[in-house]
Amino acid sequence: MILDIKAEIVSIYEKTTRGNNFEVTGIILKIQDQEYYVEAVGVHSSICNGFQNGNPVRCKIKWYSNQDKRDPNKYWNNINLIEMNADLKKPAEMVIDPPSVMDDPNNDLPF
Repeated sequence: MILDIKAEIVSIYEKTTRGNNFEVTGIILKIQDQEYYVEAVGVHSSICNGFQNGNPVRCKIKWYSNQDKRDPNKYWNNINLIEMNADLKKPAEMVIDPPSVMDDPNNDLPF
């Protein structure tokens, strides 16, 4: 099942390596005043690059269950972040560089 959600980034953890050298990035998302921990795994582990705490985002979360091979009454749930984009309807605060010489209307440079 794929869930499409709007959230706010609370915290992004450092990328770690697990098992057979696959990378994992943990992230805490705030959804409707509740915080949830999800992981971006493998090829998705760099999804969080460029984002900061407090950024509003739209995410796709893949949620799936696997039955335990040793115990048919037990299941393992995985909740993985597979896509994340800035939520343009609620843009994050942007840092604007100070004006340059080129922005000065009294600048008489020919270029």
